[in-house]
Amino acid sequence: MNENPTNETPAGELQRRDHVLLTNRPHVYRVEQAHRYTDHDKDGDAVEKVLLVVTRIGDTVPQGERLWANEPVRVATDDEVAEASAVALRAEVVAGLKKLAGLIEEHKPQLKVWPGLGMNVQLADGEVSRLAAALGLELLDGYGASKSKRATWQSTQSDLGEGLSVYFEGMPAPEPVEAQADELPADEVEQVWVFTFGSGQEHDGRYVLIYGTRAEARAEMVLHFGNRWCDQYASTKAAGVNEFGLTQLAKTEWPAAAEQEHRHSGGTAGGPGENSVTCECGASFSGFDSQADAMVLLNGHIADEQSGR
Repeated sequence: MNENPTNETPAGELQRRDHVLLTNRPHVYRVEQAHRYTDHDKDGDAVEKVLLVVTRIGDTVPQGERLWANEPVRVATDDEVAEASAVALRAEVVAGLKKLAGLIEEHKPQLKVWPGLGMNVQLADGEVSRLAAALGLELLDGYGASKSKRATWQSTQSDLGEGLSVYFEGMPAPEPVEAQADELPADEVEQVWVFTFGSGQEHDGRYVLIYGTRAEARAEMVLHFGNRWCDQYASTKAAGVNEFGLTQLAKTEWPAAAEQEHRHSGGTAGGPGENSVTCECGASFSGFDSQADAMVLLNGHIADEQSGR
């Protein structure tokens, strides 16, 4: 962990294993060595300098950087280090999969028709929920006594076999807690939302998972199902998934997306904080003191969508 996660540090004080962001370089670097030495400027005066030997996260080739000893260098935050590591890891996995594809094309191994090629991928906590919602995959219990969840993605399936199957597994995202009045409005929270269908509707007994803010998820639901659904919930428990034995409707089973229209389609009026408006696309803006305040955001949304921004 960086001891100084937000402030700049003189180059001469950097230590091995510090993580830094260097001027004009868009990456996070790990300090491997720091050599302080005395140089002379154009007037012949002695000046203190530092030779930093650094390695970009995800790389193995060291690079040299000469700096003034008192030159400020920004130390990367722990979040920046974590994000850079995640980006590098994904790049390594993508490169490895490309090499595997090249190997199969070049050496032509004889594959069994069934069950095809399988791959297990362990995910960080909460990621399996987000990925399952984004891809429209069913979230199932993990194996053994673990409380993990798993989701299976398949590239193709034909009479030749199941193709490539990827089994994503990890601890699920915690069930969201209902926001209090003084907390972040639910409309601004990014999470997995649950949509259900009403009695007699085509998909009665099924449910849909969509990741995003409340308005984003609702807009995507309307884009595919129009008004042919019932309710939106913040959790599977609130939706009664287990209580009523609902089964997930995978994204591959969704109707094709309709062309969106953007215009004022309704809303509610009330006292301060109780006014809302809705766009035809499904986006809603709520929690305003007046209808006029809500319409400002709706008009901005409509203008942005119509201009393609």
